[in-house]
Amino acid sequence: TGEYFAIDIVGDGPELEEIRRAYLGRSTANKALISYERGESSGFDFDMPKTIREFRRTPIPANFLGRREHYEFAHGNKYKIFINPSVTEVLCTTTAEALAMGKFAIIPAHPSNSFFLQFPNCLPYQNKLEFAANLRWALEHEPEPLSPELSHQFTWQAATDRFIAASAITMREERIRAKAKKSRIDDRIAAFHIAVSKGKRGDVVRALAGAGPVAQQSGKWKPYIDGIKGRVSDAIETVASFGQDYTFWLFVVLFSSILYALWTKNAL
Repeated sequence: TGEYFAIDIVGDGPELEEIRRAYLGRSTANKALISYERGESSGFDFDMPKTIREFRRTPIPANFLGRREHYEFAHGNKYKIFINPSVTEVLCTTTAEALAMGKFAIIPAHPSNSFFLQFPNCLPYQNKLEFAANLRWALEHEPEPLSPELSHQFTWQAATDRFIAASAITMREERIRAKAKKSRIDDRIAAFHIAVSKGKRGDVVRALAGAGPVAQQSGKWKPYIDGIKGRVSDAIETVASFGQDYTFWLFVVLFSSILYALWTKNAL
């Protein structure tokens, strides 16, 4: 419809700034980031736009609350709708917490969310039209109280029962596995997984597999990466010190010089 209503966005992560700019626009998001995280501007900061939505002139009314504890939303009726568009978290605990609190949960119809489909307050969607329909329906209705049986699904006892049911095998299945020597194969796979996930090698493998910010688990690459970031930041601030009014053109000249050098090298 083109109409917006105020929403609160909770959480933090590597895509926070991109999401903030998509909602608030590039200039408004930068001002909000400075006032929220820094208290004042820390100097020149150049960052390439990630989406055309960053250049919106009219911000979408959204409050970025940062990280919050789930108990802050457990009491009171301020919120009744929880939206989690992620399809990468696999049985997301925040979705479980929202449903356990008796709130609507609007989530993608995805295999990672299949556990939540049993709850009446779960509203899955497959496309933008279904998302809008679920949101309108949730705004106009109240969540159903959880039955004792469904409430039990959120207890540690129920989680333990599901874990045992998923991992247990029958004696017949064990005999089949032993005959096929699958236990030996599993042991070799486990040993290979442990070997490739250790230290720097593991960081590289996780990064290539798309793990993103959680790829660096050994901590051995962090000083090196921080050093590169520091040198890049110092270089940008040095260029900006010549005059921020001409910084954009300085970057254009620098980028053009690099392209020209690469072109002449290939031509030779």
